[in-house]
Amino acid sequence: MALGGQDPISPDAAAPAYHPGVESIPLGVIALFLLVLVKELGVPLPPPTAIVIIGSGLLATRGDFEPIPALGAIVVASIIGSTGQFLLIRHGVKGWILRYLRYAGVEQRYIDQAVGFMRRRGGLAVGLGRMIPGPRGLVVPAAGLAHVPFAPFVAGYVIGNTLYVSGQFSLGMAGGQWAIDNLPLDAPSITVAGLLLSAAIYGVWYLVLRWRRRAEPPTEPSTPGGGA
Repeated sequence: MALGGQDPISPDAAAPAYHPGVESIPLGVIALFLLVLVKELGVPLPPPTAIVIIGSGLLATRGDFEPIPALGAIVVASIIGSTGQFLLIRHGVKGWILRYLRYAGVEQRYIDQAVGFMRRRGGLAVGLGRMIPGPRGLVVPAAGLAHVPFAPFVAGYVIGNTLYVSGQFSLGMAGGQWAIDNLPLDAPSITVAGLLLSAAIYGVWYLVLRWRRRAEPPTEPSTPGGGA
């Protein structure tokens, strides 16, 4: 009992209660969130998103990430980024995205088919498309070009993309223990392996693109008058 009949205040009691916030989120999870966010906004950064997701699952198995925060960061970042890309395409960058898709080797007929499918099926097409490897990359641009209504786009994207991302993350975790036991998983090795795999993927894409362009028949110039 202190003088005056009052109990002394302990240091712990005097300290304000701690409430976890942004400062409690691991830097690795923040970096993962920002990488996926920028990629889903449409910036073509290496490595491919599938490698990022599967690799994150592997690192979660090793203990570098807590699985739930890492998976949550990927899902939320992809929703925010893709929604931003969708709105940009709907409201002003159609010409740029069409030029980019053609440069990436997507033929106009595939773009037209994807846009038509989005116009017919709306949010259902978005959800289904985001669960198919390969074509899933065309879903957001096609939805924007087709002017899919905002609410169906978001609903379809959230369901389809969350299922796909969760499956890839789980695949990384499933193979994580084997990788830990058999592969060098120090930071330099992971970085070099990611860069080499990305270079191989983009190299194959570049060779296929060049082959397709060479295989295209030359277009004959049209003659005025259209006949003999």
